[in-house]
Amino acid sequence: MHWSESFRRKVTTAENAVKVIKSGDHLWVHAGCNNPEELIRAMTRRAGELQGVEVAHLLTFGAADYAAPQYAGSFRHRASTRAAPTSCRCTCPRSPG
Repeated sequence: MHWSESFRRKVTTAENAVKVIKSGDHLWVHAGCNNPEELIRAMTRRAGELQGVEVAHLLTFGAADYAAPQYAGSFRHRASTRAAPTSCRCTCPRSPG
């Protein structure tokens, strides 16, 4: 089989892709401008089905909806980048705003 045929068989929707995420899983979100926006939105739509999913990243310039207070039981935000509190613009519960 040609590699392109194999690749085409693996292409799916964001909703189908995030079905493999289970409670307690540890996920890595790619840093910077390669943030997977559609996957993050699909994942947060599953918040009611998930508990304690740890989502780690270095730095994101895109959506980090999983860090919003309403998802605290479903997703645990782990950022490897540290900055002064005044420069933090994320929506995690510890953010100054």
